[in-house]
Amino acid sequence: MRWQGGFHMLGSDRTKLETEADFERARKVAKELDLDGLVFIGGFDTNTNAMYAAENFKVHNVKTNVVSVPSTIDGDLRNEQLQTSIGFDTVTKVYAELIANLGYDAYSAKKSYHFCRLMGRHASHVALEVALQTRPNMCLLGEEVRRRMLTLAEITSEIADLICERAAVDKNYGVLVVPEGLIEFIPDVNDLLKELNELLAKGHNDRSTIVPELSESARATFSALPDSFGTQLLFERDPHGNVQLSRIEVERLLMETVKKELSERKARGAYKGSFSAIPHYFGYEGRCALPTNFDCNYGYALGHTAGALLESSNSGYAVSVSDLTSAPEKWECGGYPLTMMMSIERRKGASGAVVNRSLVNLDGIAFKVFKEQRVNWRLTEDYRTSGPIQHFDQMADTLNFTLQANIC
Repeated sequence: MRWQGGFHMLGSDRTKLETEADFERARKVAKELDLDGLVFIGGFDTNTNAMYAAENFKVHNVKTNVVSVPSTIDGDLRNEQLQTSIGFDTVTKVYAELIANLGYDAYSAKKSYHFCRLMGRHASHVALEVALQTRPNMCLLGEEVRRRMLTLAEITSEIADLICERAAVDKNYGVLVVPEGLIEFIPDVNDLLKELNELLAKGHNDRSTIVPELSESARATFSALPDSFGTQLLFERDPHGNVQLSRIEVERLLMETVKKELSERKARGAYKGSFSAIPHYFGYEGRCALPTNFDCNYGYALGHTAGALLESSNSGYAVSVSDLTSAPEKWECGGYPLTMMMSIERRKGASGAVVNRSLVNLDGIAFKVFKEQRVNWRLTEDYRTSGPIQHFDQMADTLNFTLQANIC
């Protein structure tokens, strides 16, 4: 089964154990199947479910032990004990190949900008890693946008500045990378989202009833957005209460706002170039790819460790494999209490304990390297490609930059 993934056999589900009826059904099935152990595989929402299931089973004297495996391509399930999640290495290398291809296309045709949105709902780890691998002309990271408190108008202006600078040297083309969760980091848009989430949780589901209930500032932000984008913000939330960011086309939003800004600059004589943009969303192309050698080895280690924890009657633990920059035979395996990863968060109009998300560390090595190098990428075509994923020979076991930087 090596290099064959596995979720095509297991299947994938976003059902959340939330009500007492949900837990009662889970207990009933666990007893009927006489389960000694249950493994939850997924990101922070799934790991949150694992903790609640472990606790509920213990309270109701169900013998089934529960452990979780960190598996999210977003890379946001990470801490001192969990160095990375399975899938991140594969997806970033797939996206890097695609982004690099677009870079060379832009350089060859010399007529268009590629606005690329990558998966990464609540953190920008994927965008950062892909930027380090491919060297786009600009890459926006949500965490930096939040730290700098950039509004949508200011982000638009910075992108327009880049395009004007490149036009001044007769380069009306390039590549921009953004994470799909960017809008949640833009202060004015994020404030709007919080109010929309509360209203939707209360049963409001129509623009005509929602807009009047917004605060004055949120209403102003909503009104300033293109109609199509405003409609996307009202889409039904996922089972965990999250905005379905894969359906929100932030790359098209930026294309529209940048186009308008450039038109205004051209009217003032501040811009003389031409602007043509092509939107791209890279999502499922990455998460369905055949795994890298690293993810294969990591998956084996996580699976064996999950079995060992359950066999030892441990429950409420996340599987932990460390020293990942060493050869696989030197990795150290164990478990990490899920309760140590949790904090209080507000969802669906109520507060509750959830597993923490790990955001890009703006004081970490990976971001510092990116910040130092990106200045050189703005006006050049220094696009880098590692080619398709390799399973043999020299490039097969190359580690991603983020993992190496985080463990340094």
